[in-house]
This record gives sequence, structure tokens and C-alpha cells, in this order.
Amino acid sequence: MTTVASLMKLLAEAGTEASASACEALAAGTPPDVWDGVQDTQPTRSLYGRREHTSRRGGHGSIGFEAAVRALCDYSGPTLARVRIDDRFRAGYFFEVFLTPDFARVIACFGVSGATTRREGVRPPDAPPWSPLDEIVHDHKLETPEKVARLQGMPDVAAGLAAGLERTLAMRRWKNFFMHAELIPAFPSPEAGRHLAEARARILADEYVSASLVAIVDDALAAVHRAAK
Repeated sequence: MTTVASLMKLLAEAGTEASASACEALAAGTPPDVWDGVQDTQPTRSLYGRREHTSRRGGHGSIGFEAAVRALCDYSGPTLARVRIDDRFRAGYFFEVFLTPDFARVIACFGVSGATTRREGVRPPDAPPWSPLDEIVHDHKLETPEKVARLQGMPDVAAGLAAGLERTLAMRRWKNFFMHAELIPAFPSPEAGRHLAEARARILADEYVSASLVAIVDDALAAVHRAAK
């Protein structure tokens, strides 16, 4: 258990924009909701990784969401403590705060708004906004050749795909990583090659290796190497 004062201190020490805003909400009198017990880290990463993706695609207002998911992915502990701070009655955010089980350190903090970016002047997500490239990459109705055809002629496709690889790799979002990687042979770049090589090492170190993902990564790496010659 933690007190409001100690939670404010931990949020201030975290040093992010989201944690500072959550600390301000507490200082203004918004009560924290401290969850009993702890929760497992792995399913928490997966759940909030999906929610961040959905939030970004829907254009919902957020603060620190992508950074928080990255922090959860970097955290090696098996369990987390959790605190919620609902500051929406002051036109603020609904904050989720994840801490070490002993409440010694904030691992991640983010805030989401119930309004969209098109209403009430809510700031857009701090992650890269959903783009036409994202719309094509994540379109489940399109086969890979159709996606390549639609991406042809768009500006900075190679850079956009490389950025998508980096983001989905950092957030362990393998399904979305797959969607970006399968397009790399048509739009290879050195930046993509670096992310693919790192992903391959991580995938092979996993207890449950996805053979199809390894094959896609190997094809993409081969295309990058051919383009570099």
C-alpha cells in the first residue's frame, strides 16, 4: 500500500510528462484507486499493447501511452502493482500507473481521454498519428501484392515501414511486426535491416518460436542485403 504523498513523490521521480500530469491530478485532490495485490507483467504488456494500437488508430487523446507500453516491455519483473487516477472530471486524463510490487518505483504511466481528437480540443496521441500507410499495412482484407501496389507512389514508404518495425519490435507486437516485415522486400532500407536483425535474434531466443515469422524476417533481410549490394 502507498500514501498519496509517497505516490506523488514516485511520480515526480519518474520524470515523464504523463507522470507529472498524474502528480498534478493528485495534488489537485483527485483520489488514487490502488488495486489490491499485483498482476502478472506478461499479460499486462499484451493487453495494453493492443489498447495503445487501438487508441492510436481511433485518434483518441492520450499522453505517454506508447512510452508506457515500451517501458512495460523493458521491465523484467514478473509482477506489477497498479494505481488508477481518474482526472477526467477536471477535463484531464484517466491515468494508469504501474509500479514495482513493493511500490518503490514507477515502471510506466500514461493517461487516456474519453474524447477523440476531433472533439473538445483534446490533444492528439503523443505517438505517431495513424497514417494512410498504416491503413494499408494493417488492412486484413488486402494480400501483400495488393498492399505493395497501393503503397507504390506514396512518399517515404521505406522510412515509414522501418519506423513501424522499430515501434512494433519495441512493444513486442509481433503480429503487427509481421505485417510490416512482409512488405520490406518491396521497400528495403538499412534501417529496416537493423530492426529485422534484432527481431530475428529475439524470436529465436523465444521458447515458442514462430516459424512463419522467422521465414518472413529472413526473406526481408535477404531483400535488404540484395539492395545494399
